[in-house]
Amino acid sequence: MSSDVAPVSSPGGAGPAVLSRSEVRDLVAHAVASAAGLSLLVPLRKEALRLAGGDEGMAVSVSEDLVEVRLVAHRLPLPPLLERAGDLARAALAGTQWAVVPVRLVVAALARSAFDDR
Repeated sequence: MSSDVAPVSSPGGAGPAVLSRSEVRDLVAHAVASAAGLSLLVPLRKEALRLAGGDEGMAVSVSEDLVEVRLVAHRLPLPPLLERAGDLARAALAGTQWAVVPVRLVVAALARSAFDDR
């Protein structure tokens, strides 16, 4: 099996399904994007989006030994936001070959709104 695919249980237990890295990247991106107070870091230039295959291509990296998600924080404090985002990312990875791979969450930017209530 190629390192670009991951076996996962398919609906109804009919056997393993196969996900590509880009599909896993999309699953993680969508899961983490649902975390309140955080958003995915996306490039400002349309050329970068096109080359990366969309927003998720720039915000989430999937390799054999690491899943990295780049984020913008819109609220503080960070620890509870990152704990929730990590839980969501690990849940999205469950059942894939990346389920045991470390997840690194990188807060690459703080939005001005993070300081509004301070």
